[in-house]
Amino acid sequence: MKSKIRLVFSVSVLLSIALVLLASPAQANAVVASASGNSQFKIHEMFGLELIDVRVFAFNVNKRADGSVSGNYEHHSIDDGQPFSVRGPLTCLTVIGNRAWVGGIIADSSEPSLVGLEMWFQVQDNGEGSQADLDWTTLIGASPVEGSAQEYCDDAPEVNFPFDIEHGNIQVRE
Repeated sequence: MKSKIRLVFSVSVLLSIALVLLASPAQANAVVASASGNSQFKIHEMFGLELIDVRVFAFNVNKRADGSVSGNYEHHSIDDGQPFSVRGPLTCLTVIGNRAWVGGIIADSSEPSLVGLEMWFQVQDNGEGSQADLDWTTLIGASPVEGSAQEYCDDAPEVNFPFDIEHGNIQVRE
């Protein structure tokens, strides 16, 4: 009888240790910040264009405890009647309160000269419900300078041109 109790106890201890060892890496590298959203909005008379009709601006990005960042974005608009699109991976994220600074690479675009450029944007989550202010986003900035997206995330600059989203939702979490 005592040997069965010892066996059950030993197996229980080994299983407990195994569970702790298996769970620890996942918990140690948990998501510590995230931002996601989709939005639609229109911009009138800016950048020499009469109308920028952003039909889809969607993104999802996570930052883990070890500092690694993963995610994707896509942007589709009609700019004065001309279709424009960019999409690619996201490689950096800074979250401060309800704002997120996000950067990555343009991996695919309707404008081939943009492919390979670094890109960035900023969003603000203003809460939920009909009483909340509208969430906002910036347009995508881009540069051929290596490291410019990470610099944008690191510097977390003040917003220059925020645009209220007309349809959609932004979620920013620390």
